[in-house]
Amino acid sequence: MNSQYALIASQWPDLHEEVQKVEQFALSDPRTACFYVRRTIELLVEWVYDNDGQLERPITAQTLADLMYASSRCAVATSTTTLRKPAGCMATAAPMSTRCRASTRKTRSKP
Repeated sequence: MNSQYALIASQWPDLHEEVQKVEQFALSDPRTACFYVRRTIELLVEWVYDNDGQLERPITAQTLADLMYASSRCAVATSTTTLRKPAGCMATAAPMSTRCRASTRKTRSKP
């Protein structure tokens, strides 16, 4: 099968192996494909924390969600006038653009 993720094979072989499994099972066994999608996301998040010098791993992170949303909680904590930081946030008073650049995505406002 010709993979749509072939371009990442040389730089991230472990990740490529996981996405190939996602493609393999997407139609024949979607539940298994979901497992491999989750595994791929875990690998990506771990890679980001290991390779981004400005992103610090939260001390209290116990789940994938903790790791994925930690930088956005830190950005909110450092950009508001509130002095209390979320648990595990090690952010300093650096500007949000340099401190948590992975968290610059827009958030939905409540209706």
